[in-house]
Amino acid sequence: MKKKFLLAALGLAAVTALSFGVAACGGEGGDWTVEKVYSKARSCGYRGTVTELKAELAAHAITDLGTTENGSDHEHVFPEWTVVLEPACDSIGISFRQCTLCREAEFSFEEALPHTFGPARVIREATCEEEGVSLSTCTECGFVKEEVLPLAAHTFEEGWTSDATHHWHKATCSHADEVSGKAVHTFEGGVCTECGRPSGTYLVPVQYTGIAKYFGENIMPWEYLHNGVDLIAEAGAPVFATAAGVITNLGGDMLIIAHADGVESYYRCIDIDPALKVGDAVAQGEQIGTVAFGPNYESDEAHLCFVLTFDKTPKDPLPYLGIESDRRFYD
Repeated sequence: MKKKFLLAALGLAAVTALSFGVAACGGEGGDWTVEKVYSKARSCGYRGTVTELKAELAAHAITDLGTTENGSDHEHVFPEWTVVLEPACDSIGISFRQCTLCREAEFSFEEALPHTFGPARVIREATCEEEGVSLSTCTECGFVKEEVLPLAAHTFEEGWTSDATHHWHKATCSHADEVSGKAVHTFEGGVCTECGRPSGTYLVPVQYTGIAKYFGENIMPWEYLHNGVDLIAEAGAPVFATAAGVITNLGGDMLIIAHADGVESYYRCIDIDPALKVGDAVAQGEQIGTVAFGPNYESDEAHLCFVLTFDKTPKDPLPYLGIESDRRFYD
């Protein structure tokens, strides 16, 4: 019998201890000392010293913190709470009241309020190599919060870099091994639909020494934009078909060849091979004439005017011929 009573007593004690251990930062009564109040306040987030807490209590004339009198024979009569500390974003709230009959004391502890931060100010921008830092200031208490900004993404060129099979954007940051948008070329009409790289199906139609007029350049005095490129060459230099196709028009100093996928090539300022006629099929690299002798209305030098159209729309021939240029009147 004694053993059963002892076990029951121990069980009740364990439950009581557990209940006290998980008590929240709310109202709590009992016999208080400054040290007990301070311990409870610290567990709820109070950051002051015990001396500072004593000063706060004394400022509200709180010296009688509790009683050992037995108050179980009556119902407590409590006045309104006395606010010792208002809760703020940098401190907890503490309130106090005492029963007017037995002086049983109660303390209430409120957790600190969250900070209210204004807009963050970036003091170091994040890069792909170094994290950034921003500072935010609480509008209520002035507390400054520092935050680490994650690494930024790599940066890449807008233009394309390519080889025979792929195209990609090169990194402009220090991570030269990083690329963006790498993909296999998709050729249509002899050029990649994504990056504009020629497929290599178009041959340079003449051995040239320079460029007299570029695509998109204003032609004077007629005031129109050049729809091809004038390749400077020696008079009498052979002119070749840029790709296989069928002659659809010839006459005077101009010949037109239709190729696959709606592509046409125009050759002007040439002496056409007299053996050719409309409807003839020509092979890539087959000679179709020679550069006409002397200057003409577009240039003071002998040249071949070469035009490429895609579905009747002229495009700069140089990229399709693999010729680089630092002049882009059409940009």
